[in-house]
Amino acid sequence: MLESKDNKSLDALLSKASIDNEVDEKIKSEVLKEIQDFNSWLNIENYCTETFQVSDIKIAPFSKDDWIMKVSWSDGHKQASFNPNLLRNSSKEFFKIVVLHEYFHLLVQKVPNKEDATKIKDNFGNDFMSLIDIEADFYVALYLKLKKGYSKEQYWKTYFEGVKVFKDSWIRNKKFERFLGSILTINRLFANDNVFDLFLPSIAPLFTEDHIKVLVLKREYIYFDTLPVSLEDLKQMRDIYLSPQDFNFGGYYKKINTFTKKSKVEDLKSPQLN
Repeated sequence: MLESKDNKSLDALLSKASIDNEVDEKIKSEVLKEIQDFNSWLNIENYCTETFQVSDIKIAPFSKDDWIMKVSWSDGHKQASFNPNLLRNSSKEFFKIVVLHEYFHLLVQKVPNKEDATKIKDNFGNDFMSLIDIEADFYVALYLKLKKGYSKEQYWKTYFEGVKVFKDSWIRNKKFERFLGSILTINRLFANDNVFDLFLPSIAPLFTEDHIKVLVLKREYIYFDTLPVSLEDLKQMRDIYLSPQDFNFGGYYKKINTFTKKSKVEDLKSPQLN
């Protein structure tokens, strides 16, 4: 089980005698407060105008799977439930990141439930759903950077503390590309101020050429570029994608940074219009 020195898992917290209820309520309170702070930031920055009342947000188990958010209607308004089962295998701070990601799907992107994501894939394809996920990652990371003072290392350390929960036993190309896209997007964000660049890579060209293609979505326009990434670079990322448990944080973080530097996205210049 991945666990940091600063953030204990729910199992460790609940092992303390006589404070089960107190700890449980403390975690719920912290998560709800984080959601409120995130919602307020989204409103202030004009990313959205909607809001959820605390009374309409529940932190309660509803599935044994890694299904994090469920949205339903009650008395004419939406209620959002977040499944805390993830906490049994991850840190509290990682759980907050996942909840904020899902909350962005709900509040800004209007993708509240699993079936909504399935409809997007059916109507627009897997690549578009990947881009939606990468955008949610971007805004959560931007919030943590600007409002919580996160560094790039702190962000990835928190991510690493829970990464085993969602790891795959085999590579699904689109999920792997979405993973790489988030790494490129977030590392560029932490390396630069005032950027909005979402990266969606395609690894297909690597089988015939020594690079990957990437779609770059900016606020103003979309363009396509080529990143100088080799097949060997991709194999290095495959290792941490499939077997994160084989690495300590230092090794995991080094591979992420090496891949990002090889891609040159941190220093990427936007194309100039003639």
